[in-house]
Amino acid sequence: NDSVHVIAIARSLNAEERNSLTAAKTWFEEYHVAQSAIAIIAHPDNPVKELRVGQVDSILSGAVTAWPKWKAGGNIDIAVSDVNSSTNEILRALVLRGKKFALSASVISGSGNLVEYVRTRRNAIGVVNVAWLKGVDQEFRIMGLSRPGVAADSTQRIGKAYTPVQG
Repeated sequence: NDSVHVIAIARSLNAEERNSLTAAKTWFEEYHVAQSAIAIIAHPDNPVKELRVGQVDSILSGAVTAWPKWKAGGNIDIAVSDVNSSTNEILRALVLRGKKFALSASVISGSGNLVEYVRTRRNAIGVVNVAWLKGVDQEFRIMGLSRPGVAADSTQRIGKAYTPVQG
């Protein structure tokens, strides 16, 4: 209704949003201004420190249901954000690549609620923007991620796992 002049969101507009704007004959432009990082978080009791991106795919899609290297861990409790959240869209596009989240995944509304869910469930895994971990990062296991065959730069070994930084 011509009352909004700027929208700042953590992702590009999705097809549904672009189609709605086009159907309403609303002119818009998109600009990539900054980029953030996401973090794979787990309960602090979890001894798993790093995962390959392929393992994250297998966990989130439900192909893997138990924590690797954690015999007392039990079934993985997956927490995902709402379908229109930027984190959810990034995971679906870049990690799951068209696959769906496991049917057992709990959809949690709001990043603060997702952080609390993982904090209070021993077998939980979740994905949040790193900004949500400021000041509470010691309360979680922040997973290092690696992709075999891809080196971040020439000074690191191939397949080295990295934790996210807001840099």
